[in-house]
Amino acid sequence: MSRFTDGHPATVALVTGGGSGIGLALARRLLARDGVTIVIAGRNEQRLLTAVKELRGVSPRASHAVLDVRDPEAFHDVCTRVQREHGSLDLLVNNAGVAVAGSVAELGLAHWQRSIETNLCGAVHGVLAAYPLIAAQGRGHIINISSLAGIIHAPLMGPYTVAKAGVTSLTMVLRAEGARHGVRATAVCPSLVETPMLERVNDALPATWMNGHAKEQISRRGLGIVTADSLARRVLRAVDRDRAVVVASFRDRVAWSLERHLPAVSARVRSRYVRGYSDSSAPGPDAVKTR
Repeated sequence: MSRFTDGHPATVALVTGGGSGIGLALARRLLARDGVTIVIAGRNEQRLLTAVKELRGVSPRASHAVLDVRDPEAFHDVCTRVQREHGSLDLLVNNAGVAVAGSVAELGLAHWQRSIETNLCGAVHGVLAAYPLIAAQGRGHIINISSLAGIIHAPLMGPYTVAKAGVTSLTMVLRAEGARHGVRATAVCPSLVETPMLERVNDALPATWMNGHAKEQISRRGLGIVTADSLARRVLRAVDRDRAVVVASFRDRVAWSLERHLPAVSARVRSRYVRGYSDSSAPGPDAVKTR
């Protein structure tokens, strides 16, 4: 029996960004457990319908909800509807996110706003909507998909790094405050995961050199590359054990340990990865106005 159920026979989970990648992999593995009901949420309804069709091959207890996590009222409505229709909301997975990358010199205000509004505020909106419901039940778990970038201060993806650092901090606050109400929280901090998001860097935003080079650049840092399914398996195992942080691979754990115990060395390593980066497309001082 999973620890986030605390012996409760039926578990209801809401997974944002559930139409593909990490969210879909988590939904698939959760559905394989007895008594679990899954609601996947996202902006692209066609992608959600395709995912639900696949998930119902595992279990009929799968459905979807169209949701833009940037809309707090919509998030509240989805959470309350899930609880009303299924009797509880036991697990929230804040997974929806966007990839924004480039040097600070290249990036404009639009890049920062997109990342913070989706990656950080989206998670905050989920917490605001689900936390009171879970606390009132006296049991439940919130999984926030953060990133290794947010705990080792990865360069060349500033808006993403800053947002994910906030998500990790939010999770630690939840663990401290939620324990007395039976609410657990876990931050998931992988580096490179094989998902469609890697192909959508700076989607609908001005391009940087990282467009088309993100995977190569991240791989060059020597960090671990995992599949979405492999990560999902590790996440659920960690949640069952009520772990605070999930760092996916051995290399990632080494990088995190270096940042915590030898920060000066970690800073030199980060600087090394920036050398040779081309930001010739960097905007001028009017970037805020024009981008």
